[in-house]
Amino acid sequence: MRAFSGVSYHRLDAKNHLFIPQRFRDAGVSSYTLTSGIDNCVVMYSRPRWDEVVKRIEALSLRNKAYQRAFVRTFFADAEEVTLDRQGRIRITCPFAERYQLGGEVALVGVRDRVEIWNRKEWERYYRESSRVLARIRSQLDF
Repeated sequence: MRAFSGVSYHRLDAKNHLFIPQRFRDAGVSSYTLTSGIDNCVVMYSRPRWDEVVKRIEALSLRNKAYQRAFVRTFFADAEEVTLDRQGRIRITCPFAERYQLGGEVALVGVRDRVEIWNRKEWERYYRESSRVLARIRSQLDF
């Protein structure tokens, strides 16, 4: 499977449908899983990639078992399966839309094995802050 990359801006319609561009889909896959991301966004995995994530989480071993249980419970409690419709859209449920302020314009961000769905203004703020950090560590990177 290829890595997802890039940013694309789209609008949620009145029924919270979101168009997923071809570049953010796995070929032949129509089933995706949405769950809460770590940095104030929704994360979208295709079904095959989700199965890999589940395996990685099963192998997770944190020193603090209470933290591990909390992470696993909330990560999977928030997860829900969505299917692309004939127009290439998914529906963002109200809990996700409300929690992450996804009304109107959103940013779809390709991050290797997943696509993150951000409130556009929140994404732009995060990107500006991250760019400042990257500028400080750039000399340490070897690519």
